[in-house]
Amino acid sequence: MRVRLGAGLLAAGVGLAVFSLDAQVPIAVVIAGWAMAGLGIGMAFSTLSVLLLDRSADGEEGANSSALQINDAVVQSLWLALGSIAFAALLPVAPLWGFAAAFGGSFVIALLALLMTRRLAPPAGS
Repeated sequence: MRVRLGAGLLAAGVGLAVFSLDAQVPIAVVIAGWAMAGLGIGMAFSTLSVLLLDRSADGEEGANSSALQINDAVVQSLWLALGSIAFAALLPVAPLWGFAAAFGGSFVIALLALLMTRRLAPPAGS
């Protein structure tokens, strides 16, 4: 399923991008990681919207689509706030750990998304 593949690419890409903390790692590794993460989120995000509309009951498409958009906005804002707090708290004492906390949290969220894809049942008729 595309959502599972997308979540896996996102997790792998963020995992590669964390190597940007090491100055010895070639920039090509970091670029490849972000490209992989971008491809993964693009695959998963757009496919989830289509699945939501496909599986919504007649007349509920608007409410469900709105709920998805609100969820996306709230979760992104929440992680941005929590990641920023962790980064700001660690920056004065251990700058690399601040970056590592933000990357690590993003990696954990990507892994959780990958685990959650197991709940997606194949569409009826396939």
